Amino acid sequence: MISETDKKNNVAVDKNFWRMAAIVIIIITVVAGLLFYATQKYVIKQAESKIQDLLLAHKGIHHYVQSIMLPAFYKYKEKGQIQEDFYAPELLSSSFIVRNQHFFYNEERVTLGLPELYYKLAAINPRNPVNKADAMEEKLIKMFNEQKNIKEYSEIIQVDNKKYLYVALPFLENQKSCIKCHGKREDAPVQLREIYEGQGGFNEKEKDIRAIISVRAPLDRESLNIFIIFSTLLAGMISIILLFLFNHRLKRVVHKRTKSLEQEVVHRKQTEEALRESETFMHLLIWTLPDLVWLKDPDGVFMACNSKFERLYGAKQSEILGKTDYDFVDKDLANFFRDKDKAAIIAGKPLINEEEVTYADDGHRENLETVKTPMFDSCGKLVGVLGISRDITDRKKIETAIRKSEAQWDLTFNSFTDIVTLQDTDLRIVKANQAACTAAGLNRGEIIGYHCHELFLDSEEPCHDCPLLQTKDKFESYTREMFHKTSGKTFLVSATPVFNEEGKLSYIAHVAKDISVQKKLESQLLQSQKMESIGNLAGGIAHDFNNILTVISGYSQVAMMNLEKGSKVYQDIHEIEKASDRAANLTRQLLAFSRKQMIMPKTI
Repeated sequence: MISETDKKNNVAVDKNFWRMAAIVIIIITVVAGLLFYATQKYVIKQAESKIQDLLLAHKGIHHYVQSIMLPAFYKYKEKGQIQEDFYAPELLSSSFIVRNQHFFYNEERVTLGLPELYYKLAAINPRNPVNKADAMEEKLIKMFNEQKNIKEYSEIIQVDNKKYLYVALPFLENQKSCIKCHGKREDAPVQLREIYEGQGGFNEKEKDIRAIISVRAPLDRESLNIFIIFSTLLAGMISIILLFLFNHRLKRVVHKRTKSLEQEVVHRKQTEEALRESETFMHLLIWTLPDLVWLKDPDGVFMACNSKFERLYGAKQSEILGKTDYDFVDKDLANFFRDKDKAAIIAGKPLINEEEVTYADDGHRENLETVKTPMFDSCGKLVGVLGISRDITDRKKIETAIRKSEAQWDLTFNSFTDIVTLQDTDLRIVKANQAACTAAGLNRGEIIGYHCHELFLDSEEPCHDCPLLQTKDKFESYTREMFHKTSGKTFLVSATPVFNEEGKLSYIAHVAKDISVQKKLESQLLQSQKMESIGNLAGGIAHDFNNILTVISGYSQVAMMNLEKGSKVYQDIHEIEKASDRAANLTRQLLAFSRKQMIMPKTI
């Protein structure tokens, strides 16, 4: 029975418990709120970082075009190396270049499963309709022009039910050099007017901000990740509360149960009855064990066994006791069992062996792991040998399957044509595929323990930019191209860290892929592109030179019409005409080269 004092103590404990529970809930609620606020700020910060990286890359392109490409272009134009009215936006317009570069950038992001980043150089009066500002962007352009002190505008917007961080920046103010292409249409380069019809991009004023950089970064993906983390933390906190409540209740139950057991102990019956109950329980426990259990005396006579052992010999316990193994199995197997019993007695400690047996009750076979232990009484006298056998048939099947799997993996590993090795933290090879052995001229046993630079570079030290060293120092994957002087081949070499269960670096996977053919093809492609550029240049020169020859030829013919054919001056001018014809043939050859046509060489 529970006393009044215990009841009062229980009530006081309950009050304290609920008070602590309320405090814990309040603390968890506050922490959850702070975590939610921090995660939201983190999501926005990540989006801002993406936008900043994107804008910095674009800004670098703009600066390159404005500071290097355009000055070089005008310099060559002043020298006459470029036509005076030549203009190509794909070469000279930084906005054109950035827009197309961003298009390919988004294609790469989609290929990697990443969301696109919206980018537009928005203008009210653009040359390209793609850059036409929407209503919001038009308002921002007017705002930046009216308030030149504002350098950035950002807000979180929702487009097609998706959240984005929107950022707008004013584009560069129109400088004097900009007005040449963005001022009056009639003052712009001829080729620019031919490319862009209408007034789009013209009639701009100096110092005006004609466009804004409009960028949107998606927030849904980061928000989802943060939501999962936040939900996990919240679930963990709730679990802690539940465990706290459960622990309190469990203590109450244990306390009550302990009190009850103490009262039962006081009223327990005699010690002998408790002993008999214990012996009965132990007998029942051994009897129902799924393992085979038996006891023999020093001469191998059975003294006890359980129900599972009865199945092995197909007999009841009463029929087994007093007999030996020779009464149930053939002599060879009985001798095997007896030898194992004697070995355990001689060793004076448990011995383990594996054996395969056939059950007499249904004829099925099992692989057993048997432990035989000599038993001694309190005086140290040998009582007999206790045997316990456990069925390991499934384990043996698993071990066989594992061996087959390892063999299959070795077959797959050795089928790689790339050179693959696994190296320890001292950069010594611990495993290598057949391609690596073939390259090193060693078998799989001989290659183990070598450093790769000893085998493939004949050097005592690794190369200074070895990916293995970088991976070892920074625990990251590294890849670089390396030229092997001996073989004259180029390899794409990569190193990847392999961590153990504790997160420590255990090995480094090293892969070398022969890319010599690929590098050769890349070189051929580069040479082809150079030849194409030369052809384009030759075509431009040929056009100009042909115009000059036309004038020379025309005037020569006119002059000859006013002279006698037999005169010396007529003959001289005729030679000029023939020379201009030969030069015209040369220009036709250059034009054919620039158009990638078949050239038929002739003597000029």
